[in-house]
Amino acid sequence: MAVNVSIQGRPDVAVTGNIREISPEADSTTGTYQVKVALASPPPEMRLGAVVVGRVESKGGQEVTTLPPTALLQSGDEPQVWVIGGDGKVQRRNVQLLQFDTDSVVVSHGLSAGEKVVTAGVNSLADGELVNAETEVE
Repeated sequence: MAVNVSIQGRPDVAVTGNIREISPEADSTTGTYQVKVALASPPPEMRLGAVVVGRVESKGGQEVTTLPPTALLQSGDEPQVWVIGGDGKVQRRNVQLLQFDTDSVVVSHGLSAGEKVVTAGVNSLADGELVNAETEVE
């Protein structure tokens, strides 16, 4: 996903990068998530330690799914969730995030309406494990 990155207080110094990694858990002190963005050719002003602002924009009309942040499972470079199949067994699914904060995560790709997603205990599951679903996410 593309991110417009500019130096805080200097919006004229900007470049576009791509999200490389999103932390699945919020910092307990600040309530923020760490996001790593790859910049192919950053301007010299964006040296290590520079304070920058990132902005992700999407086109209107896109269907999204909102989940609690506890549903995210970070494995490798992609955020993932556990989807419960019709047989009650879970499967990992890569998702793309559009927005996230301490209360919710907005998934832009990877889920369909009506699919059941595990929202608690995601780190203790294995592919194909049988679970008992309590509610459905829309």
